[in-house]
Order: sequence, then C-alpha cells, then structure tokens
Amino acid sequence: MNIRLCSADKEKLKKLINIRNDNFKILEIYSEYLNNCPTLAKPSLIKEITEECFVSEETAFVSILSAACGFDTEKNKSDREFERRYFFPSVKKISPSDYSENPYLKNIAFPKISDGEWEFTYLKHTPYEGFIYNDIILEDDLREIPRLVFFSESHSYPAVMQGGREWMAVKPNEIETMREPIETVSGRVLTLGLGLGYFTYMAAEKENVTEVTVIEKDKTVISLFEKHILPQFKNKEKIRIICADAFEYVEKMLTDGHFDFVFADTWHDVSDGFDMYLRLKNSEIKFTSTRFIYWIEKSLLSHLRWLLFDNLAETVLLERGQDGKGKAIRSFSDVKDFLSDENLREVAKNIRRA
Repeated sequence: MNIRLCSADKEKLKKLINIRNDNFKILEIYSEYLNNCPTLAKPSLIKEITEECFVSEETAFVSILSAACGFDTEKNKSDREFERRYFFPSVKKISPSDYSENPYLKNIAFPKISDGEWEFTYLKHTPYEGFIYNDIILEDDLREIPRLVFFSESHSYPAVMQGGREWMAVKPNEIETMREPIETVSGRVLTLGLGLGYFTYMAAEKENVTEVTVIEKDKTVISLFEKHILPQFKNKEKIRIICADAFEYVEKMLTDGHFDFVFADTWHDVSDGFDMYLRLKNSEIKFTSTRFIYWIEKSLLSHLRWLLFDNLAETVLLERGQDGKGKAIRSFSDVKDFLSDENLREVAKNIRRA
C-alpha cells in the first residue's frame, strides 16, 4: 500500500483508532448482555425509573444498561460520552403492531407439531428483553451503531427447533434485515439458503418478480418446507427449489444473466459468514448482468473494514515498509474513502481466503 499522510492527518488517524476501539467495546458489551442477561431490564424497574425520573422507557432502558456496565455517567465524562454516542442512538422501543400486518406472519400458520428431531413451534420475546433487530448504522466518522430494541409486551414469532435448540425463526431481525433486499429484487431471483422461506415468500409476493429459485443443500429442510410451509404460499407456482450446495452452484452452474438478482443468506452471523461472503464476492467478479445482494452485508463489511484499518494504521504510525502497490492514500479523506462500504465491496472481490 502506498500511504503518505501529513502530521495533522496522522492525528486524525489516531482518533479513528479510538473510534475503532469504541466500536469493539459496544460489540463486547452487547454480546455479554445478549448472551447472559437479555432480560436485565425488568418491567417493574422500568416502571419505577420512568415514574420517578419522568423519562421515556428507552431512557430507562439505557440507564439500566449503563449501570450494569459499571458506568458512572454523572461523574465520568468518558462514560457519559460513550452512553450518548452509542447507547442512546442504538436503543429503541418497537411495537408488536409493527409486524401484525406482515404478509408472511399473517398468512403462514406454523402447526405445533414434531417431525423426528424437528419441531414447529412459537417462541417469544418477553417485555423489555433486548435483541438486535437490524444491521449496523454506519456514521460519517465510521462509528458503528448496533440496533438494540425491545418490546414493552410479549411478542411471539414462528420458529423451528432441532433437537430442542432453535434452528430458524422469523424474528423482527430477519424481517428488518431482509426488507431492503426484498424491495430491491425483481425479475428472476435466485436465493441461496431456504430457511423458513421468508425471503422466498415475500419476493414471490411482488408482481415484478417472475421467478424465485432457491438453492438449499439440506434435504430434510426442503422436505419440511415443502410439507408444512410451501402449500400455504399464495404464489407457490413462482417458486422452484434445487437441492445443491450454494457455492458449487454459483461457481459451476450459474450463468451470467440467467437471473437478475442473487440474494445470499447462507450464514447465521458475521463469525460464520465472513469467509462465505468473501468466497461469493470472488465469484461475483465473473457476473456483469446479475446483481448480487448479501444478508447483513454492512456487518460483514465492518469486519473487513477494521482488518484493513489495523494494517493501514500500523503501516503509517509504526512507519513500516510500504510496497508502493494498491490504492494511493495521501489524506485522511482518502483513508475514509478506502474504508467506505463502496470501496470495501470492491476490495472483497479480490481477497482470497485459504
């Protein structure tokens, strides 16, 4: 990489290191919270704070979360600033009524039945239980805000259990993270990964979508879907399911232009999805007439952003050798452009993973 920054821009780079560290800090906090104590904010405590302090439920929720982190927002300026920059933009109250008119939730009934180790059932979010419901918000300064939300009442959602563990569910997170891809696709659509068919159903509902082809390698998943869910689809004649490995299908069988859009959703989160994302981005290079869309791409790009940033910062601040290849970076503005989602999407196409 060919990098030459002036002293002022090096100072800005150091401030960006602090933002990177804060981004990691909020992820650690939320990971600890979601894995160990998502029901920390009890209804009685929320009520007590809102009534005594005359604040909203969202503010009460934030105060509970801050206290659990050991923050002293009255005396400690950095704690107060972190709360202002991360917790308040992140935390939001939502309502079950936001999903009551969702076509999939309205029209698809999940019978409470067991089929071998598989079970169709309904699970629920309890009042004031926090959960992530959408991809991250990327601020202009590259601050990344997770979206943590809660209901003030119980909300049930359909799920399939495998061996007593949740395998797949249609939660608000899935609905929100697929909203933009569903709005975007048209014509002939290929989706990688079946799940409970939420994307497939919603895409087939669109008049400007003529076909939805699904690639799914698990025969049991396909069988369960075709037996219990697909018969309820209004536009099931648009849907075709192929039992195959998604990556092999894209790399060996998919021809450019046969589909207008490819939607990739073969991962659970960034931890298992990053290498899959890069593999598909490598394949995307040979397609010029088919557009690829990726589930939770902003979070996947965040992982790539900070991997590249660490290398860039070490090169500049530790004055490590440069090879003179790649993008020339002459200002902090160039740094931000290099780390932008738009540029990272192009960089990802050329990263080869072992």
